[in-house]
Amino acid sequence: MQFITTDKNKLENYYFIISNELFFLIEIKNQILHKIFDGNPDNSAIVVFDYREKEELIDIDDIKGEIKTGSLFSEKKVIIIKPIEDIDSKTLDKLLSFLNDIPENMYLLFLGKELKKISNKKVILPKNIIHFNSNDSKNIKKYFYEYIKKNKKNIDDNTLDLICNEANFDPFLIKNELDKITFYIADKKVIEIEDFNEVKGIEKEYDIWALINAICNNDEKKAFFILEKIHENFEPEFILGSIFNSIKRIFNVIYYIRVKNFSKNEIINKMGKNAYYLINQTKNFEGVTYADIIDILKEADSKIKLSNRKEIKIIFTIMLEKIFEKISKNKTKL
Repeated sequence: MQFITTDKNKLENYYFIISNELFFLIEIKNQILHKIFDGNPDNSAIVVFDYREKEELIDIDDIKGEIKTGSLFSEKKVIIIKPIEDIDSKTLDKLLSFLNDIPENMYLLFLGKELKKISNKKVILPKNIIHFNSNDSKNIKKYFYEYIKKNKKNIDDNTLDLICNEANFDPFLIKNELDKITFYIADKKVIEIEDFNEVKGIEKEYDIWALINAICNNDEKKAFFILEKIHENFEPEFILGSIFNSIKRIFNVIYYIRVKNFSKNEIINKMGKNAYYLINQTKNFEGVTYADIIDILKEADSKIKLSNRKEIKIIFTIMLEKIFEKISKNKTKL
């Protein structure tokens, strides 16, 4: 799916990229970078200001200075500012004041999950906002239909439904599975359910999806058993991101039930057939807040970034212990 169809010579000098899914934030950002740098992004000409790094306070004058200063080795320069939801209103207004004075060949990319953060900012033109809503399962399926066609393959509806549902509509998992199947079927043009089943094979009992299902089904013993089997087969960031996306979808269901008063059919229509299983799994998260789980995952993420690979299993073991402690006891109200 092409999120940017504009000719490279007609690109806007700033964009706000909004998606509640990291996969699509990265995808849209990369598409823009490839346009700017004619298909070969120059990392020396890309500056990132990450407001999640709390230990390093960002000086607004540093950003202003980077905007005014071109790249030493490239004709073009990109400044990435993220995530907008972590930027306080006063700072964001200062950043927005730079939008009307961006030098030629300079591009600003703002990344974030929350459209409401900028919805009342009149200085931001609608054409400069790229918003992809991944809560709508139809959008995710459309993206991967086009992804398959880009690789000169086709896929029938039932097969894509099955892959998306088994992956809890996690785009990282969906892409990983489609890439494996595409490689497996070689010259065959259409991906079918039989291909998916063949690729899954006997590994299904001990794959990342099995781990996620064990966690969401509150099956502690099985989760630790599967972790022992797979922790060396996947990148830790991939495991952590997949767990996060699956639990996030469960809390989306809880929100639709408790706040929106959606029926089961309305939830399934909005989130896909897999929502049927998510609805059943919500009972395991009674009395647990989304913040409870996010704090545990953030702690694990921080430790992973600072640790060597030999410590990964210990980090995940501690993380799972804390998750199961939360979901096994109704200590707080959602």
